Amino acid sequence: PSPAAFCKMGSGAVDKTTLRALKSRIAALCAALVVVAVVVLLADDEPGPKRWRNARWYGACPAAGSIPPPTRRGAVITSRRPVLRGKPCQSALRAVDAGYCVDEPGRPLRCLPSFIIAGAQKAATGYLRQRLAVHPALAQGGGKEVHYFDAVARRDLRKTWRTSYLDNFAAPDGNAVTYEKTPDYMPNATAMRFIYELTPSAKLIFLLRNPTPRAYSAYQHHCRKGRFFEGPVFSLETATPPAGSPLPAPCASSTLAARLFR
Repeated sequence: PSPAAFCKMGSGAVDKTTLRALKSRIAALCAALVVVAVVVLLADDEPGPKRWRNARWYGACPAAGSIPPPTRRGAVITSRRPVLRGKPCQSALRAVDAGYCVDEPGRPLRCLPSFIIAGAQKAATGYLRQRLAVHPALAQGGGKEVHYFDAVARRDLRKTWRTSYLDNFAAPDGNAVTYEKTPDYMPNATAMRFIYELTPSAKLIFLLRNPTPRAYSAYQHHCRKGRFFEGPVFSLETATPPAGSPLPAPCASSTLAARLFR
């Protein structure tokens, strides 16, 4: 019956036939809603970004060795990408690897780097970063440099990789290959050991340069940062801040430069 028909009827005039018709229509509507809900659930049977289906989901605390190693081509995972659902526990450090992702509620999808530009300093690593930045499938983490593995203490690696490090590598659609650049990792054996412990399959990229111009370029870099003092004294190699004022850039005419590059 139409709304107008209900208006013409008194409250006592609604007969059983009208009530049955109304109930039938409500039941049909509910059945249609159930069908729509089932179709939606079947179409989106996995959580995560709707544009990303190439994933294999795991709990937040997988045991070491519980995730089968994915197939890789170079630094890129070509099989389904492992994703931990929820906030990873500390023990997950033993289960994750390069390219693995974390889908934590209230935070963007984050993926560990697949490769790391680890050195050398003043050997065109910045130029390489600029060229890689234009590739649509790559996403650099941490701005210019991350400086995590050369700064973290061994006792803190298990606790902080899930925040201090992983937060640098947001990959909202799950398709980007993340990476980072920190040239200071290269001469640091401890940093290299930590990289292997967290991301054993990560590819490391090292750029090399003629040692003499590289050393002079590094010298000018530290000079611009105010780290050289007369003596010669290099502030990064002293336990306490050196006395006096740092040498003014470019330092080329200083007695320090004469001693180092005569």
